[in-house]
Amino acid sequence: QLHCPVQNILGCNYLLQMVCGVFIRHARHLLTTRHLGRSHLLHRSLILGLETSCDDTGACVIDLAGKVLGESLSTQLSSRMGGVIPTFAMTFHAQRIEGVVSDCLTKAGVRVEDLTAIAVTNRPGLKGPLIVGTDYAKYLCMKHQLPMIPVHHMEAHALTARLVTPIQFPFLVLLISGGHCLLALATALDQFTLLGTAIDDSPGEALDKCARRLGLHNLPGLRDVSGGVAVELTAAKAKGMVEFPVPMRQYRDCRFSFAGVKAAINDHAMREEKRLGLDADQMLPDVEEVCAGLQYT
Repeated sequence: QLHCPVQNILGCNYLLQMVCGVFIRHARHLLTTRHLGRSHLLHRSLILGLETSCDDTGACVIDLAGKVLGESLSTQLSSRMGGVIPTFAMTFHAQRIEGVVSDCLTKAGVRVEDLTAIAVTNRPGLKGPLIVGTDYAKYLCMKHQLPMIPVHHMEAHALTARLVTPIQFPFLVLLISGGHCLLALATALDQFTLLGTAIDDSPGEALDKCARRLGLHNLPGLRDVSGGVAVELTAAKAKGMVEFPVPMRQYRDCRFSFAGVKAAINDHAMREEKRLGLDADQMLPDVEEVCAGLQYT
């Protein structure tokens, strides 16, 4: 699901399609005879998926048909810190992951002993949070003698639409999230051709820093929301729009740039503050129109 402005969508659900596909394609290599015997029939196999690539601690249990039997998600509020701080996020994951997995298994009505494999996001993402997730997955796999399925979460993002819509290969994928922006062609379950990506900042970073520069979190009801949400809610009240240049429009390729967006917002804010004689803690009179322009750009 794509949303504009972009919000962070790094949760547990996007693991599902990727895990199912990888598991089905490589089941014979992943499972020993002992595992197959314990699960009786392959179509009854259960997979636990773990996600800790950013600020969401997520877990889900699925069967090979892609049916979600149980899921649990714990999200840390990082907006008051101006965004996700990797060291804080790592500590949060370490404190929550066991409880999230336990809650997920309870909702699914299964035990770890009933699982056939454990899938976990291992790239890309924040190093510390990824380590927490992969280490916990390794612990469970070693303790219960289960195979582990490493998941590239951008590939999982790309296949999320297939969970709800029967999309055939090949298809074009536009991935926009807190930390990534790319355009790719999906030709098979694990085959992608990258057409273009962001050359500098990520969408989430740009939105967080623009929201912070405009002081949006000082507005009522926006204290604990992400920068993208703050921009969208503020822009919804606009009666017009401040136009900003679209970065890299003159280049005939599929690359993206978000550093120029931040610079344009900062330049506009500095000009208006100087022209109106505003103090650093005062809100721009046209902040709603600025957000509308930012959202459109």
